[in-house]
Amino acid sequence: MKLILLSGGSGKRLWPLSNEIRSKQIIKMLFDENGIEQSMVQRVYHQIKQSQPNADIVVATGIKQADSIRNQLGDKVDIVLEPERRDTYPAIALAGAYLAYEKGTDLDETVVVIPVDPYVDTNFFEVMNQMDVAVQTGNIDIVLMGIKPDEPSCKYGYIVPNGMPNAFGVMHVDRFIEKPDVLTAKALLGEHAAWNSGVFAFKLRYLLNAVKKELSFSSFDEIYDSYNLLENTSFDYKIVENCSSIGMIQYYGEWKDIGTWPAISDVVGNNVIGNVVIDNCDDTNVINEMNVPMVVLGAKKMMIVASPDGILVSDKTMSENIKQYVDYIDMKPMYKDKRWGKITVIGHGGDDEMQYLTRHLVIHANMSTSYHCHFRHSIVWTLVKGEAEAIIDDVSQNLLPGDTITIEPGQYHGIKTVKESELIEVQVGDEDIEADLSERILEW
Repeated sequence: MKLILLSGGSGKRLWPLSNEIRSKQIIKMLFDENGIEQSMVQRVYHQIKQSQPNADIVVATGIKQADSIRNQLGDKVDIVLEPERRDTYPAIALAGAYLAYEKGTDLDETVVVIPVDPYVDTNFFEVMNQMDVAVQTGNIDIVLMGIKPDEPSCKYGYIVPNGMPNAFGVMHVDRFIEKPDVLTAKALLGEHAAWNSGVFAFKLRYLLNAVKKELSFSSFDEIYDSYNLLENTSFDYKIVENCSSIGMIQYYGEWKDIGTWPAISDVVGNNVIGNVVIDNCDDTNVINEMNVPMVVLGAKKMMIVASPDGILVSDKTMSENIKQYVDYIDMKPMYKDKRWGKITVIGHGGDDEMQYLTRHLVIHANMSTSYHCHFRHSIVWTLVKGEAEAIIDDVSQNLLPGDTITIEPGQYHGIKTVKESELIEVQVGDEDIEADLSERILEW
């Protein structure tokens, strides 16, 4: 059995912590059994490994999220990168081609697709073993995991079964209902309908045959190069709802979709994270990623969140609709997780002819940035903490706190740390300052 972990998303539902680079699944707002902060992708990945230590996992994600995924899951994590952000159908198709052509997976092996944002207990991942057995032994092309509803919710799609479970716990699927009204949802519970968890299982051969009806390819590179030709739609609409042989296995444990602020609040409780003073507040979450203190007094049922990207002050219920308001905000991300550490933008500005960008870089011990150059702007580095080695055009220079170094346009450069280090970086160049990059070596 191969597992595809879907880790995409536009990064708007948890603004201002999430952005197009720092998607919701890599924000550390959850806590493990030892009280240590963890992200959604870390939680799900480690739960799978606890349930199935030898699980073969491929993470499907975008190029902009790759550094963050490696930072949190380790350099050995197997990642398939989308050339551009698209919906779940093309993402799963690409990951399937990667399994077949790059990893040599047997085409009759079961593939299970899992989103990274459910909040579940470990029994959730035990159900995947049942799905594997059902795919391999039954006459079913796709097996879905349904969630036993605890209320007639309008937030989720429903899977309506036909008949009773067979010997493998599988019920045949009669139809799908997408986010019904309350009355319809109540009626669906009487039909033993389940919420659609977004977890699918099928043989790799079935997926590839379905995709090849739309796009002919015989290698991973071919589908990668033609990625934009795949229909930009969900796997449910493109594949599942056009399949004539679908089964469902129900999961009865804890399940929450934690893709919105109210859902996060339900999981973490009335939590305070960061430099915050709070008093006489009720049912209120406060998260402060800034270096300046925040004081919150007498707030009731609110989400208050501050990051380098912005500040959210919202009624907790209203915060679920943040995405439609963020669409009006035209601002580049001010925070990035990197393979080697993190970047925070301190300031930027300029005019049509000249731009400046000031950033704070934190580089973990014994890590290095890529070896790269910029052709249209210069850089000044000042080491403020730690110890590092800078390389400029293959010439090495040791850096200690207070040391400053200048990189001219066209000079290849990189930095490698001896211990965790912090830099202040000032870039000056034309209006395409962030796009002006040529990498020679990613790791050295």
